[in-house]
Amino acid sequence: MVLRGYTLYITTSRRFVRVLDLSGGHEQGYSSFKETTRPFPMLSCYESCDSSIAVTTSGEVLLVESDPWNRRWFRVYKKDPDLENPDSTCHTVVEVDSLGGEALLLDLGFTVPADDALGIEPDSIYFTRHYRPSQWKGRDLDICVYNLATKSFKRFSDLDSPSPMALETKTHLLEVLQTEILGRLPLKTISRFKSVCKTWKSTIESAYFRRLFLSLNRNSSSSSWSLMYARDELIVFHGHKTWDLPKSPVSLIPHSFRGCYIGDCEYRDSSCGLVLITDVSDKASCYVGSPVTQQWVKIPPPPSDPTDDSRVFGLVTRLDEDGVVLSFKVIRIASYQATNDNLSSDLSVLLYSSATGIWTSKVIHSPHQIGNMSNINLNGRIYFGCLGVLGILLAHDFYSESDQFRVVQLPDYPDYNKDYKRTLTTSGGFVMYVRTLAKKEETVLKIWRLSNDDDSWQLLWEVGFPITGNYAPVAMHPFDVATVYLWSRRDHHLVSCNLLKRDYTVLGDASNDGHQDCFIDKSVCKLSVDELWRSSSYLDEGLNFQVCIWLFQFVIPRWMESVPRPPHAEMIDTTSLLSYAAATHGRMMKDIEEAEYFWNEDDGKSCIGYEGKGDTSVKSYGV
Repeated sequence: MVLRGYTLYITTSRRFVRVLDLSGGHEQGYSSFKETTRPFPMLSCYESCDSSIAVTTSGEVLLVESDPWNRRWFRVYKKDPDLENPDSTCHTVVEVDSLGGEALLLDLGFTVPADDALGIEPDSIYFTRHYRPSQWKGRDLDICVYNLATKSFKRFSDLDSPSPMALETKTHLLEVLQTEILGRLPLKTISRFKSVCKTWKSTIESAYFRRLFLSLNRNSSSSSWSLMYARDELIVFHGHKTWDLPKSPVSLIPHSFRGCYIGDCEYRDSSCGLVLITDVSDKASCYVGSPVTQQWVKIPPPPSDPTDDSRVFGLVTRLDEDGVVLSFKVIRIASYQATNDNLSSDLSVLLYSSATGIWTSKVIHSPHQIGNMSNINLNGRIYFGCLGVLGILLAHDFYSESDQFRVVQLPDYPDYNKDYKRTLTTSGGFVMYVRTLAKKEETVLKIWRLSNDDDSWQLLWEVGFPITGNYAPVAMHPFDVATVYLWSRRDHHLVSCNLLKRDYTVLGDASNDGHQDCFIDKSVCKLSVDELWRSSSYLDEGLNFQVCIWLFQFVIPRWMESVPRPPHAEMIDTTSLLSYAAATHGRMMKDIEEAEYFWNEDDGKSCIGYEGKGDTSVKSYGV
């Protein structure tokens, strides 16, 4: 039995492994759990060895066998990926001689990243040898390490002795255990522990600890995110176990930022937990920050604006292999022009890079016109719809040197079935294309994944669920490619579909259905989904090929990284930003009152505008 984060791995007497998700909380006084996969066998060709299971940081299950008498050698196996039917096979595993650079703490049953500073060697198994009655030996405790690559065995000295090696071993073990305990706490608590001492601060800020925490919280229920339509929060998934936050993710953004009030700051875009705020009173300025850490970077205006009328459009980010934001870019649209008799177009943009703190200009050429500015944003790339040409996306990587939009063909075009419901979303670091079809006794889901390398589509799932009615796909889980969410337009509820287990759960009102981590604004969902998937019975055949690209996921970061700070940039906190917005709002309202008073005193002349100190009109950019 192994507990890894909130997932419990259990081996049966027949060497089958069951995987239980324990993150469901409590329902009616009982702890709830669910089995995430079918039990699977872990069978080697040996039966007389001591065996146990272990779990890697990525969640892969390993079978570990050892000498039943002295434990001076080990064999490690993983599931055979080429087996088509493991339930009817005698041997279901293949032997490996590496742990992928990690170290296995055998007594605890999981691996940790190797770390030279802590003395944790890669591809090694750390274990204890206890007193065994059958051997009639003294009651001692051996702590040993076995290296899989060299097949070598080493025994640590007696921990009770005062020797330097014993003290060093004690220190290493205490540091490992301390780090494991810290890694199981919510980020909000971990961030406070950075103030305890320099050692804890150094440990928590290390790449080792970050990878450990992310591996322990890989479970999808640990993540907080919201499904958004424009500025409306439709559905909230509250993964309180990561951040221990009592609020919905979007509620962390001050309410005044999510409306458009004269003189206020206004929410514009988000990417990987960072938020872009524009200054309505000063359209040249904007802010990028994290509502969780409450850090904000003031973005200076571009020094040269060719049209003097550019508008803040969006935010893109670049991530590392752990999903931590490395840098961001702010995009301002300077102009958009149709070319070649309205067949193609040029998009002129200004880009601000957090890596350099410098604005640059760029003209991006497209073989087609951009349909509208609704888009999918992922790892520096933005995917737009196309005007006048069905079945394609226009994509551009704003971190690349290219000046061209790429054309991405949708995988099922030109299938004009008006009963299809299609949406673009993201999951697991990829763009996903989800399509539903209502049949008499089931709803059929087909899901494709877009390659990040060559823009080709791979069909991942084609699954039927025994639910009937008019179901529209709204999103996939941002970190779990096996979970998709459908909205019932008939019954007005959300359905969570597990593609691996091929079962589903109806998510309704959190107050009465027991799903305490999911909150749904049914009225807003109904209006939004009906608007997005309005009846196409009166539309011509070409317009029947509709793809929803307007819903997006607002995700709370899975790690407490600081906002990337550009060179010489001004950093402020949320309180200061709110104070600035409130002061600006008050000043602008006073200007309006003065302007209205001026017109009222002007001999009763009719008022066609107002004369204030600033332009308070709010312009929007569209194509």
